[in-house]
Amino acid sequence: MVLSFFEVSSLPDKDFDRVSFIGLLGGASLAIIYDFSRGSTILGIDEAHVKNVEFAMKVVPGLEFSKLQDYGVGSRRLEIFSVYRKSDTVAPSGMLSDVFNLERKEGFLCMLLIPISGKQLDDAKKFIEHSLGKMGLRETTAFVSTGISGRASSSQQRDIVSDSEERLLLEDALDSVNNAILSGASSYKIFSVLEDEEPEEMEEYIRTRFLVLERFKKAERLERLDELDLRSLPLGTRHAASVVNFYNVKELKYVVRTVNPESKGDIALGTFMAEGAYDTGRVVYIDRTLLNLGFMITGLPGSGKTREAMHVVGATSKLGTKRIMVISPTDEWNRFAEENGMHLVRIYKDSTPINFFRCMEGVDAPVFYEDLAMLLSSASDAGPYRNPMEKCMLNAFKKVYEKEKNPDPILTYGEIEESIIGLHAKRTNTGVKYTKHGENIKSALENLRSILRRPEYSGREGIKFEELINEGVVFDLSNVSNKFKPYLYALLLNQAYMLANAFDTEGDSELRLLICLEEAQTILGQKINNAAAEDLKYRIQDFRKKGVGLLLLTHNVDDVDKGIRRLCQLKLYLKQAPDTAEVAAEDLVFTFAESDEIAKKLKHLDSRIGALSYIVNSDGEKKARDTVFIRTLDQSLAMAGPVSPVQSKTGSGEAGRTSQYVTGSSRYINVKIHFHLARMQADPKETVEQQAFTVRVSFMYETVSEHSKKSRGDFSIEDRMIEGRPYKIEVLNEKKKIIHSETV
Repeated sequence: MVLSFFEVSSLPDKDFDRVSFIGLLGGASLAIIYDFSRGSTILGIDEAHVKNVEFAMKVVPGLEFSKLQDYGVGSRRLEIFSVYRKSDTVAPSGMLSDVFNLERKEGFLCMLLIPISGKQLDDAKKFIEHSLGKMGLRETTAFVSTGISGRASSSQQRDIVSDSEERLLLEDALDSVNNAILSGASSYKIFSVLEDEEPEEMEEYIRTRFLVLERFKKAERLERLDELDLRSLPLGTRHAASVVNFYNVKELKYVVRTVNPESKGDIALGTFMAEGAYDTGRVVYIDRTLLNLGFMITGLPGSGKTREAMHVVGATSKLGTKRIMVISPTDEWNRFAEENGMHLVRIYKDSTPINFFRCMEGVDAPVFYEDLAMLLSSASDAGPYRNPMEKCMLNAFKKVYEKEKNPDPILTYGEIEESIIGLHAKRTNTGVKYTKHGENIKSALENLRSILRRPEYSGREGIKFEELINEGVVFDLSNVSNKFKPYLYALLLNQAYMLANAFDTEGDSELRLLICLEEAQTILGQKINNAAAEDLKYRIQDFRKKGVGLLLLTHNVDDVDKGIRRLCQLKLYLKQAPDTAEVAAEDLVFTFAESDEIAKKLKHLDSRIGALSYIVNSDGEKKARDTVFIRTLDQSLAMAGPVSPVQSKTGSGEAGRTSQYVTGSSRYINVKIHFHLARMQADPKETVEQQAFTVRVSFMYETVSEHSKKSRGDFSIEDRMIEGRPYKIEVLNEKKKIIHSETV
């Protein structure tokens, strides 16, 4: 027999008639295989009756099988047991209902049903009848008695009917076969089959559930056992039905029929999971240049997103792509950076000086500051005032970048404030009066002001992003509160865009730069009129030509705009939340499964298992392929990185390679400022009476301290300020009128 194999993908809600089921299969040779490595039940049926499986699925509602293309148990040394158990002693769930509780990780247990008919069945019946006939004996007993009439004799005959186990077995088998013949059903020889290498407890498991009639050892393929003359009692369909049971470690309804992957490339993503449940061990590859098409990885916490991303980033580095930029809201990437010889910048912790407003040489300044204005306004909470905010920034940046490409951050922000005042406020003798637009824009910029007030981000000096990115850099934002992260994502991402803008458009067949954004929703989330998300839709298309790879990680699939998901032609969807699984299923293409099946599957995925939608490079053409399930590579492999000689030269332990830039950062100092009251009067010779004053100290258009003074002459204040940064000092009289203003 040549067997075709089917995996059970769905069972009826209620138990079904297995006698009728076997009848629907038309007397076929059957193998019920409990495959421990897959954790599921496989139905093997000879190829001549494959159509009967399709017929059975139509007749029995809820019963579904998925055909397996490359399944087979191969040629092995097998232990074969001819078995019997009286059918009316079998529980409805079957005598093997606990087979997967054995916790076996490999191997199988097979119940093999080989049909027997014609002369072979007749001979078997005659053998049973002959055996039973020999068991029936007649006994004659003679009696002698003495009475009044004299001596007399008599005799008595009786049948001895054996009640031995053997006789009961033979009678049950004969009745079973006769019933099958009368009902037009088939009879079978039934065997249990194990691999010879299976431990003794597997044989014990069989012997505690069946009467073993005979044992064979054969080095043969399972599909060829019908060709061997294996002796066994013939049993009717009712007995055969008692061993046709389908069990599964996994929920059967979550098995999904998939096609075999077409694997080409130099980055291994994981191993192919046949039907989404069985790890074939077959590695699935992609070409690293396909990262230029955008790669999105999404899944709940703990599903394996970051580990898989580390493996992809590490693989690209080993293959020669050193321009890598990772932005992470946690410190998970820190060890990876150190092991792969990359720079590590711990924002808010290392005091590494950064001028986020510096435009790299060779990059068009208007393009740089237009992107910067768009990203910053998108990162804000300005809502309907986002567009006016962007306009204010563009107005300010135009003035700044006409003069220089490495502007002072404080002076740059000052121009933004002046632009807001010019468009949405007016000055008075007591200060500035803002319109509603102005108040909202200024309020939305509060987080940006807080970032730029830090010493390390308020000066011209700082790291050169292009140098860090060229050698690989991880930005760790774990020390930054959530309210500041969107602005920092925007400021950092703009630097990567700046570098990408310098590339030509001949990079379709290269990977020149890889950008990885953990929790990409921080900047690309589902906001109304999210300009950063809209902008990225165009960039993804442009990135392909420039050779820029993009790797986006999110917890939920709908954290990122649907348009971006569509444009990312590589997707790995790990375990999804119940309320987002249907959305995720709509993004994926399965030829043989409906989206509701996929949604169920995505909700119940184990850690490190996901649905991969991918592209292959075929003779210079990029072709989409059917979605498949993969198990991501072992976590230890994901953590491992190449040994880099650069690290040994410039590494600095936990702080990473960026320590070389830290020493030049600014610091806080105590500053004492003297005031001469006479110089503040309209007539310096006028006698001045003692007056009350308020000295207001502002940094970046925000009051940082106030000092109350009473004096008729000179006075002074002492304050803590960042060395080398401009502070505005204002002196107000009792009427809160500004009588003196200067910058120190």
